[in-house]
Amino acid sequence: MPKKCRIHFTASPVGKIDPNGTCTLTEFPVGEFAITWTLLDNSTSDKFYRTIQQQKTLPNRFINWNKYESAGQFDRTAEQLNTELDYCRDKGYLPFTDDFYVYPSQDWDERHRRLNAIHFAFETELYKHQANGTATEDFLVSLERLNKLVHACEGDHLTNQLFYVVRDSGLDEYPHCDNNDYNRFEVIYNNGNLFADFFTVGKDLGTAFYTNDVELVKRQEVKQQSYISGSVCIEFNPETFMQTVSEHEYNELYRDYYHWCFSAGAHEQGYAYTEPKYRLGRVCLGVIEDKPLDYFISNLKKYPHVCNIEVFEE
Repeated sequence: MPKKCRIHFTASPVGKIDPNGTCTLTEFPVGEFAITWTLLDNSTSDKFYRTIQQQKTLPNRFINWNKYESAGQFDRTAEQLNTELDYCRDKGYLPFTDDFYVYPSQDWDERHRRLNAIHFAFETELYKHQANGTATEDFLVSLERLNKLVHACEGDHLTNQLFYVVRDSGLDEYPHCDNNDYNRFEVIYNNGNLFADFFTVGKDLGTAFYTNDVELVKRQEVKQQSYISGSVCIEFNPETFMQTVSEHEYNELYRDYYHWCFSAGAHEQGYAYTEPKYRLGRVCLGVIEDKPLDYFISNLKKYPHVCNIEVFEE
């Protein structure tokens, strides 16, 4: 019998919503709407399936989820980001100077440079506070808002992008990624199918490539995905829904990626970028049910709130 994954949605919020927009669930009702994926028959999907199954009976199980939307409104998103930079500076969380601020008049290279700098600054500060045990709730909430706004600015040239991250948690440890998992990474992971979430603080080498973050490589701050957890990501985007990449496009992309890595000195910094661990993309766990994009978008407008994730055999 094929294994499935189903995410449930409701019209009204369930659980607690933090000021940063993250919703935490400790109760898991059946939703008013659900989307089902057929899990792939391989060891990676099996790791995910076992993790969700093990967590569903744990008394400390919880789900965190976020929704990200983009509608080509960079001006508004950049203004929100700059306001958050002001807040961090006023609170003494991070000393953001004027050369961090992002404006619509900047070209994409300059925007990426500044967004990369913001991302690295708050990631470094987060590690420092976690190590010292000094991270306050307001500090963490502010950094999460920054993280969302940076990623929103990076993707705000897209139109009508709807992106969910659902993190089912409870176990103390998760299965490590092996070469079989890395070899299953796909370069298009925003096509409606179910993908394992990055589940790591920071950027991997592929994200550094896409955002031209050479400084991340030079600072040896690249973070690759290490686990197959209970965290998944799904995206509904009219530009990429149910799309795949041709062999020619795939080869061209990897040619550009390897050239960028060579020019950035990735190998000299300890990143053997042709190894499976550094493959582009995310690993696909399951294929979405056969319905048109409008079906999912219209229902997610009516039922936008996640309330549960489950796996089962059918």
